[in-house]
Amino acid sequence: MLLYRSSLSNILVTLNKTEPLRIMITEGQKSVAVSEIYNDALKIAFHLQELGFETGDRVAIAAPPNGEFIKIFYALVFLKAVVAIIDPEMGRDNYQSKLRQFNPNWAFVDSRLLLLQEHPVLRYFYLKKFRTTPYFPYTPTAKMIACGAILPIFQKKKFLKRWLKASPPADIRWANNEPEISNGSDDLRAPDSGDEFLITYTSGTLAEPKGVVHTFASLFHSITLIGELLDRSTENLIATYLPHYMLIGFCVGTPSIMYKPALPAADRLAFFDTRGVTTIMGPPSDFISLIEYCETNKTLFPASLQHLLLGAAPVTRRFLKRLSEVIQPHTRITCLYGMTENLLVATIDGRFKKEYECEGDLLGKPAKDVTIKIVENEICIQSGQLFKGYFQLPARAPFHPSGDLGAFDKNNFLVLTGRKKDMIIRRHQNIYPAIYESTVNQMDGVTEAVFVGVYDDEQHDEKVYLIIEGDRLSKNDVFQLLKTGKYSIDQEALPDEILFMTLPRSGRQRKVDKTAIRDYIKQNQL
Repeated sequence: MLLYRSSLSNILVTLNKTEPLRIMITEGQKSVAVSEIYNDALKIAFHLQELGFETGDRVAIAAPPNGEFIKIFYALVFLKAVVAIIDPEMGRDNYQSKLRQFNPNWAFVDSRLLLLQEHPVLRYFYLKKFRTTPYFPYTPTAKMIACGAILPIFQKKKFLKRWLKASPPADIRWANNEPEISNGSDDLRAPDSGDEFLITYTSGTLAEPKGVVHTFASLFHSITLIGELLDRSTENLIATYLPHYMLIGFCVGTPSIMYKPALPAADRLAFFDTRGVTTIMGPPSDFISLIEYCETNKTLFPASLQHLLLGAAPVTRRFLKRLSEVIQPHTRITCLYGMTENLLVATIDGRFKKEYECEGDLLGKPAKDVTIKIVENEICIQSGQLFKGYFQLPARAPFHPSGDLGAFDKNNFLVLTGRKKDMIIRRHQNIYPAIYESTVNQMDGVTEAVFVGVYDDEQHDEKVYLIIEGDRLSKNDVFQLLKTGKYSIDQEALPDEILFMTLPRSGRQRKVDKTAIRDYIKQNQL
């Protein structure tokens, strides 16, 4: 059995040598130790090789975010595969267009999704009722491995659970000679190549899906830097429902416990408390219902929580002020700014940020080894974390243009001032929504607000809409606040219309879906 060594594989090999019985993942009543992950990853790699897997084969993963996901991931690390993780919650059309572009040789797919492929009637009612849920389309070029429960599926496939019942292979040979690591503390480096490894597809147009390509080296570098933000202790425990946070925790030696995001706020807080959760990583939207519950019931987040890491969406001062009122005094808040192309760009302490006044969104100081240049108001990035390029597209520039507009303030903090592609053009005026969204988000009664532009055929111009999620405010209240006083904004950015609604969110990061908002406005002729 021929395997490859890398920085990422060294993490698992080292943990298996030093702490094989350490529990790293908890799912319900099931606990998964390091040795189980290591041995099962070898089993998966062995069976793939027996079926003809070759170095560089393309593998799509549509497996549930649990312990099986980690085992599959490490098997593919050992085999030096090219892996694609496509967010299934970005919409079925987007999903299928990206899957067609990637054209996988292999696919690890939730057995429930494969069952839908075989039963047209079941599929019809499923897709009709659950319009926004994922569906893995039939992919004739890919060899299928069914994950999760063993179900009556008749198409040609293998069941992962049957592979995992076998004994681990004994004849392991390493294809390269990277030095083994003698301890599991700081130095997990290995001379990684610049080969493609992980392709992450995010939201985008259907015409040109953009797959962000990371190498072993760039991915390991990102994990290392994010890991340095975590409190490394044998007693720390990360709570998450997202596979990438679970993976980061595992790679830095911090156990994870999985929970269901649909749990009511009271049950989630009780879960964190009774399980002794110390760390939560996630977007701000994950915390809204928890904050509202604590505000209503005049209670606080559990005392066990030591650290909240917030990212994947803007973290506003208004949000931080509400959050700081319902967490324990000792609980730290770290706000992360990054992107798929460069996972960690800058960080800032959340308690400091909520008191810091600036024109825009305070992002903080660049992370270690990150160099930032401001080119025509755009944030451009160079670092060891930086992705290799976009899948099947020309090579990237040495400094990656982020698409975010920003500047360094007088204290040398990086401040986000807008989003280049989000720009609204009205009467020859350039309007950058992020600048004004940060102001509206500070108003009492606003949970989150966004500005969008919708082209009006009669006016031959873009109309500006302000959409607010929240209560206790009327349209007139908001207009008056925007015109005068501390919440006033530039005259040219005043909205033509103000709407109140629950903001649609998409993807596992639950980002506000501005395309869905524009479609809603057009369809309803608002």
